[in-house]
Amino acid sequence: MAQIYKSRYFSKSDPLNAPLGSRPSYAWRSIHEAQTMMRQGVRAIIGNGESINIWQHQWVGAKPAKAVLSTKNIPLEKKQLVSGLRVVQDLIGDCGREWKQDLISEILPEEDARKVLQLRPGGLLTKDIYAWDYSRSGHYSVKSGYWVLNEITNKRFDLQPIFQPCLSPIFQQIRKTDVPSKIHHFLWKCMANCLSVSAMNQSITFCSNAPSQD
Repeated sequence: MAQIYKSRYFSKSDPLNAPLGSRPSYAWRSIHEAQTMMRQGVRAIIGNGESINIWQHQWVGAKPAKAVLSTKNIPLEKKQLVSGLRVVQDLIGDCGREWKQDLISEILPEEDARKVLQLRPGGLLTKDIYAWDYSRSGHYSVKSGYWVLNEITNKRFDLQPIFQPCLSPIFQQIRKTDVPSKIHHFLWKCMANCLSVSAMNQSITFCSNAPSQD
């Protein structure tokens, strides 16, 4: 099943970063809904570094882990070198257990460089894995996921000010409308500002924090 889902929904990505895609199944929509919560506690553990993207995957810092999002001001003659850095393996020495410290200090901000150098690569023969920060074993559990959802995710959203009127009555009206389920889904996406559109030859999805339907 994992192979089927990968070929259908995230052949060039991973479950934590994959878009919803077109005509998703009910099961995939349900899995996709958990992305925000899972990102609060999932961390990439460096093995050989070949499958972890420096700029996209969460692998540095405290809870929750972050991707490296910026670089120093790089001299023009070295920008091509930086543009060629993609996976964490590019920052690891030939032995597989030591970082390229000079390169990291040269291109990354001081704080990010410090966090990277605190990590220990697993070596050439080890694979990159994911771990869950909110359990002692590193394995995800429903109990720990529920705690993250209530103590971190929901509280963060609760602190955000609301600058627009409540749309819950409209969502309830959509749910009560006697139309096929695909029309319900389309109307919900319209109201939640989650319709995929095309701009500058790229598919861009605009998403906002939609009100809960519960």
